[in-house]
Amino acid sequence: MTKLEPRPDFPDERSVLSNTLLVSNMILNQALNASSFSWIRLVYETIDSFGEFLGTGSNDYNIKFYNLAKLVEQGEEISQDQTTKKGK
Repeated sequence: MTKLEPRPDFPDERSVLSNTLLVSNMILNQALNASSFSWIRLVYETIDSFGEFLGTGSNDYNIKFYNLAKLVEQGEEISQDQTTKKGK
């Protein structure tokens, strides 16, 4: 329509996606820092392995997602607060 060519220095979509994922991981980390849920360690491990995927391409994050899914499948209440469990 405008017959304008794309800018030659426009970033590749992979870098845009990578930056978006990085920022969302940073926001998620900040939110988790305020949490005391029992499943937090598994979430942090998943985030770390996902960050490794972004840096190296390692697919180890699949194992962490699988472990989290297994907890849910087994009926584990992954959102129960640790302070509630201590009071019982």
